[in-house]
Amino acid sequence: MDPLIALRGVTTMVRRIPGTVYALESVRRWFCRVPRSRVVEDFDGTLLEVRVDEHMGSHIFWYGSYSREVLEVLARILRPGMQVLDVGGNIGEVALFAAKRVAPRGRVVCFEPMASLARILRGNVARNSAAIVEVVECGISDHSGSAPLFTTAERFHDGTVHAGLATLYGQGERAVPAGAIRLTTIDEYVREH
Repeated sequence: MDPLIALRGVTTMVRRIPGTVYALESVRRWFCRVPRSRVVEDFDGTLLEVRVDEHMGSHIFWYGSYSREVLEVLARILRPGMQVLDVGGNIGEVALFAAKRVAPRGRVVCFEPMASLARILRGNVARNSAAIVEVVECGISDHSGSAPLFTTAERFHDGTVHAGLATLYGQGERAVPAGAIRLTTIDEYVREH
């Protein structure tokens, strides 16, 4: 067995004990130094390819989720047949969680403008046979068109790479050009689809 996956089994279990996150953070930060990807099963049984050195991926890897509070709210409000728009889908944690709750007749449209994240997201959708999830490689704005996207070359304060921090407004630490992206509005997308 992969020793990293074995250690993950311990951290995701121990994480349930209140207060342990402070001790576990040193483990997470230690392993974020080296780029490596793994496919893991999150707390909801969803299979996700995550980068252990990436901010969101490291949380999912070591703790079983990144957006647990958001997912708890969605679990209360989503029902079969609903339609969900996930803006800034990243690697698909929220989209795939939502898909399980709105299936089989529901639909999840997941917008992710970063090509590298959209590729992983598509893989995670396929890995989970989530045919009701549509990945749209596009940003959402108040107008359609295209715009430059900016990211950071710096590591996040916890030592991870933070792939989800791209912005249309390059300034300060997030001023590294990441290419141009397509933009649409929610209204335009809904009208067209």
